[in-house]
Amino acid sequence: MLLLLAIGASILFSQTDRATLRGTVTDPSGSVVPSAQILIQEVGTNLDRKLTTDENGNYEAPALNPGHYVIKIETKGFRSFQAEDVLLDAGQTRRFDITLQVGATTESVTVTGGAQLIQTENGAISGELDKKQFLDRPVVDVYPSPFALMTTMPGIQGNGWAMVMSGVSDRNKQAYQMDGVANDTTGDQLDNPAFFETVQVNEVSSGADNSRAASFNMISKRGANDWHVPAYNKHETSA
Repeated sequence: MLLLLAIGASILFSQTDRATLRGTVTDPSGSVVPSAQILIQEVGTNLDRKLTTDENGNYEAPALNPGHYVIKIETKGFRSFQAEDVLLDAGQTRRFDITLQVGATTESVTVTGGAQLIQTENGAISGELDKKQFLDRPVVDVYPSPFALMTTMPGIQGNGWAMVMSGVSDRNKQAYQMDGVANDTTGDQLDNPAFFETVQVNEVSSGADNSRAASFNMISKRGANDWHVPAYNKHETSA
């Protein structure tokens, strides 16, 4: 029984590096549209997920990789709908409600700038450090880590190693994670942000899948259709 509980807890905890997209599909009058065909496609890999709206016009796609997506919807009697550049952040649930226009499916409506989604599904306050900040940072650190950069975010104080996250100063009440897996103490020197896609910082109401009040989660870089080679060099002198 203890083994099963431990496995279940680890699976739940590891989902904090994924995103969830949900919403409701309606017609111009506000009535829900059931059985609409939805395709959610990740831009970097062209991997997609297909689903249909339920009888209440709702849809939900959990465990999505963080990144940029294209959302396409088709159903009889309505114009095809496509939303481009929908950004999903790690560990967050985003709502994207869609209103279809009456017409033939051969006609289409395309929405751009979908990255401007507002997180309204819970009371969490969080932010991200992107990879440009990692590589362009004007800091010198014996053990490169995101700590110094995190102190530039709202709600984070300290000198890097002694962080106060939303008033929580006790290190044992802050969760350090890599891809949703606890990385406390022993792995701190492996936190070089140059090798990660992003760092998700949860300052308030991290959610039930986080065991502590405040946390940060380092998300690994993932492959895409374009081939890239990262290189990192660090030089220290006696000065």
